[in-house]
Amino acid sequence: AIHVHVRNAARIESLAPKDVDATLKAVRHACPDTPIGISTAAWIVPDAGRRLHTVRRWREKPDFASVNFNERGAVDLMKALVDLGVGVEIGLNDRQAAETFLASGLADQCVRVVLQPRERDSALALERVSEIEHELDSDRVGTPRLLHGFGPTTWPLIDIAIVRRYETRIGLEDTLTLPDGSLARPPSTYTEFVTRYPELAQAWDLIGKGGKKGPLEADTARLVKLGIAIGAMREGAVHSSVRKAIAMGIDVEALEQVVALAAGTLGLPSTVAAWTWVKDELPDG
Repeated sequence: AIHVHVRNAARIESLAPKDVDATLKAVRHACPDTPIGISTAAWIVPDAGRRLHTVRRWREKPDFASVNFNERGAVDLMKALVDLGVGVEIGLNDRQAAETFLASGLADQCVRVVLQPRERDSALALERVSEIEHELDSDRVGTPRLLHGFGPTTWPLIDIAIVRRYETRIGLEDTLTLPDGSLARPPSTYTEFVTRYPELAQAWDLIGKGGKKGPLEADTARLVKLGIAIGAMREGAVHSSVRKAIAMGIDVEALEQVVALAAGTLGLPSTVAAWTWVKDELPDG
């Protein structure tokens, strides 16, 4: 199966019917025999009522959709998806989300339960997984389980999933590094492109170097780049900027202030989305 975050023409995450239609048709054309699932995360459409209304208007249906039970409106959203004939995988990141899921009485209507702790420390992530498992086992939930982490917990949790015979998955949403911590090699298409157009590759390198010249200190420059990534609503760039900022020792409060400063320009919904992306990468995220 493939888990996809739908984006519109401006590369902003979307649940709009036309964007879902286009994405599903494109992915199904490329992978005709593979089940396709999409995210319905609250940061895409923060208002729970509007999100529910948007999903009910889908024309092209995914094989399944992810519903995070730590988010408002999760129960109603799951019921709507079931009514549409869409499979549902449940996202649980802590014990409270598991309790909400079990209280809904919908355990027998989902295709899988996704255990996705947000902690950045492997030991803490495993503690959270154990808490979720305890709740599921106490209620005798036999639905297939999928375990995956984020950032530094990605590979350790894949190993745990194999040992426990859980399903697992990995993608650009989770990590860009290999198990040894090295950056994954660029795809062959990238290598082919820069080999074919070496001047463009050199120009790209010069852009990065050129931007470093000036009176701004490295920490300030990094915060500026984070602000630009937020303003452009580039989730991957936000994640990358936050990781680099943390590695440089920049205070978390400074990163959070950059997000808050964006509100007057972006509006609240987009700022909340950016806040979520930043929190994804924080040690206590």
